[in-house]
Formats: sequence, C-alpha cells, structure tokens
Amino acid sequence: MIRTLPKRPAVRIVLSVCIWLVTSNVQAIGLGRIVVNSALNQPLDAEISIASIEGNVLESLEIRLATDSDFRRANISIEPVVKLLQFNVINGETGPWIHVTTDRSVRTPFLHFLAAIEWSGGRIIREYTALLDPPGYDTVAGQSMTLPSATDRRVIQPGDTYEPVRSGETLMGIATSIDV
Repeated sequence: MIRTLPKRPAVRIVLSVCIWLVTSNVQAIGLGRIVVNSALNQPLDAEISIASIEGNVLESLEIRLATDSDFRRANISIEPVVKLLQFNVINGETGPWIHVTTDRSVRTPFLHFLAAIEWSGGRIIREYTALLDPPGYDTVAGQSMTLPSATDRRVIQPGDTYEPVRSGETLMGIATSIDV
C-alpha cells in the first residue's frame, strides 16, 4: 500500500520544513581530490581541496584519520605510516583547503587512508589514495627529447641508375661506384 502526503496544507508545510531541516546540513561541505607535493622517501606534504563549503561550517570543521572501526567497515587495512598523518585546515587566499603532512619520511609508493571530517552539522568519511613518485621523477618525465638533425643526402635522379648486379658484386661496391 502506497501512502501519500496528507491533504491538509498545514501538515504538508510542517513535513516540508522538517525534511528541509534534516537535509539542509547533509552536504554542507564537499571535498576535492588530493594533490601530493612531496616525493617518495620524504615527509608527506599534500593538499586536499575543499570544493564547496556552506555557511559557517569552517569554524567548527575538524579533520582527522578515521577510526579503526571505520577502516574495518570499509575493508581497508591500516598501514603503520597512515597512523602518522596529520591534518590541518588552512583558510588560504584562494579558499579553504586541508594540509596533510607527516614528520617522518614516507617509504611506501602510495598511501591509502580514510579521512574523517566533522562539523557542527554532520560527519563525512572520505577515502583517499596518495601516490608518491621517486624524487626527480617529474623533471625527467617533463624534459623533451631533441632528435638529431638529418644529414643532407644526395637525391638520386632518374638517370643515376646501375645496370643489373653481376655475380660477385656487393652493395658497398655498387654504392661506391655510383658515389652514393
């Protein structure tokens, strides 16, 4: 049996307001991707962009590594280096972002972790994977390679022909005789 909203306007208005209040804080913050600024075997320096933020959420915003039970529910193993992650909310000139750092060098090529973001109106858990390239990787990959210039070759004209090859002649001998 399908139920519909009551026909009385007062009840409809009250239900609409309740639904609006419940869902108004659901998406008060939107997180972007992670950008890694450090390399492998260096302390982590990464940024998570805050794509959208509504109202005064920034004042009550707290970010940390998710709990062990959150990792178990997501079926993600917790590597020891992940426990070293530190999160700080920065209110920069271009907008707010999250600075993710470690004090120690990271020796694994990628970090897979869950970040828990809490504010006065809710909580989000977001999964991130940070890839760390070896030091100097970007500079090697970004360099362009120059090809050697072609040497001037003599163009063979239709009159520059050689009669059929005779027994015992070599390609080198023929090329020398017609000055190629």
